[in-house]
Amino acid sequence: MTKPIVTVDIDDVLALSAQAFINHSNEKWLTNLTVDDYSEDWGAVWGLDKHDATGLAEIQRRAQEYFDATFKHMPHDIYAHDVLKSLKDDYELV
Repeated sequence: MTKPIVTVDIDDVLALSAQAFINHSNEKWLTNLTVDDYSEDWGAVWGLDKHDATGLAEIQRRAQEYFDATFKHMPHDIYAHDVLKSLKDDYELV
């Protein structure tokens, strides 16, 4: 029998990625951001112009540095693991 499929969203559902981004930005680049300042347009959050070659290069450098520093240690919802474990027997998680 085929299990029903449940698609699992990670960003800001299981992993607290916006908070991690804000924390890293505040620590590394001395910004004074809150989660309310978060946007998927990281250049805008950092005040960098993605349409300018220098600004784009800096956005890419910072993004890579952020991923390298936080990806393996991303804070997560404390209940996420238990919920996924409870679903895995009856659903295919993707």
